[in-house]
Amino acid sequence: MTDSFDDVAALIREAEAERDRFLDRFAHLCEQALPRQTAVSRSKRGLFRKTETIDGLDIRLATYLFRLTRAGGDIEATIVHEVRGVALSRRTVPLREWITTLMAQIRALGGAVSGEGDALAHATRWSG
Repeated sequence: MTDSFDDVAALIREAEAERDRFLDRFAHLCEQALPRQTAVSRSKRGLFRKTETIDGLDIRLATYLFRLTRAGGDIEATIVHEVRGVALSRRTVPLREWITTLMAQIRALGGAVSGEGDALAHATRWSG
């Protein structure tokens, strides 16, 4: 996740234009860039259960849980503030706000996120 305005803008455009594709791509990106903070929920669909789909994404940063879940044809974005396993607040927000809040939290944590420091910014550059 990078702090470049252009990258954040591209991420928001992708999210608003192609929500199904966005969740799949963003989940894959987060698994690579933030492996310890990311949990992806998947299910198999189709006649012989060969097609795997991503149902949701959780990113845990400090005391915040950023959650995306598939809700019909849309994506529900939630931000949960937790302390010692207790949810102090839970907000469902527009996807645009979810992305900008996530990026701000990653910037605030800096190199502490996943321990990769500057490599994290390069690995997560959005290539929409």
